[in-house]
Amino acid sequence: MPLKKLRTEIDRLNALRSYNILDTIEEADYDELTQLASVICQMPISLISLVDEKRQWFKSHTGLSAKQTPIEQSFCAHAIASTADMMVVGDATADERFRSNPLVTGDPNIVFYAGVPLINEDGFSLGTLCVIDSKRHELTQDQKTALRTIAKQVVGKMELRRKNELLRNNEIVLKGLNEELTVANRELHTYQQNLNDLVLRVTQSESRSRAIIADAPVAIGVLTGRDMVIESANEMILEIWGKSRAVVGLPLADALPELREQPFLGLLDNVFTTGKAHYGTNAKVELERGGILMENFYNFVYQPIKDVSGQTSSIMVVANDVTEQVNASKIIEES
Repeated sequence: MPLKKLRTEIDRLNALRSYNILDTIEEADYDELTQLASVICQMPISLISLVDEKRQWFKSHTGLSAKQTPIEQSFCAHAIASTADMMVVGDATADERFRSNPLVTGDPNIVFYAGVPLINEDGFSLGTLCVIDSKRHELTQDQKTALRTIAKQVVGKMELRRKNELLRNNEIVLKGLNEELTVANRELHTYQQNLNDLVLRVTQSESRSRAIIADAPVAIGVLTGRDMVIESANEMILEIWGKSRAVVGLPLADALPELREQPFLGLLDNVFTTGKAHYGTNAKVELERGGILMENFYNFVYQPIKDVSGQTSSIMVVANDVTEQVNASKIIEES
């Protein structure tokens, strides 16, 4: 088989498998269509035949007990390989392609065959809707039109079946995401409680111990003065910022110039002026990574640290990355 034709056949087989319909149970919706085709065309046998690499398998088989036959005996394999929208074999006993076929020389003794390819929305022939008899026939134009129409209905049912299965799978995924989000929210509540304890420890410590900041289980840094000079920062907050320890000693606006176009410097200035903490939830932050602004989401606290006179001298910044939780929530909302 030429390489191009082989690739096309592989794509066709992958398209067929995407429906997850091979070897499924019989369904009345499909049986009604083969029965209708049999009645309209006045043929004893009508099949919905799906062709894989080794066999033709019948999703519905009116008038025939077999559920599949080997690919070597398949009339339908010839039909889907044809460029015609219907393959008609008037007398299989006189046709060189089929006269020695066991389905012609033996049961069901095929003489007449007409098959319409089942072509999906991507243009792949998945199989055929066919009618068969053990004697010669000639289909009228109305019968041919009806057979083509029924074939389109078969493909429509297959497409609907696949889409419904995808919806069910998506529902399972979304349910899992929702459960994960519930767990994450519980963990976030616990984190918030631990965070409050940490804030209290640091703000009550006169020396604002660098050890507490360095060992904290969350991203934490301390900004001093109205210029928000980075006094200390642990590895976790440096990772969030995408910076090295060289930024310690720089004003935050110089260390992270991208913040100038965002609300956070203004929020910090307000905390410094009012002495009141600010809590941010699911806040979108754009930080530079390799010259590109990357969008992430954080829960954060700006906690004022006051001197002995009660004036704000520094602000402790504590942050937690909640990007995964926010994105999961968006997926659930959009579904």
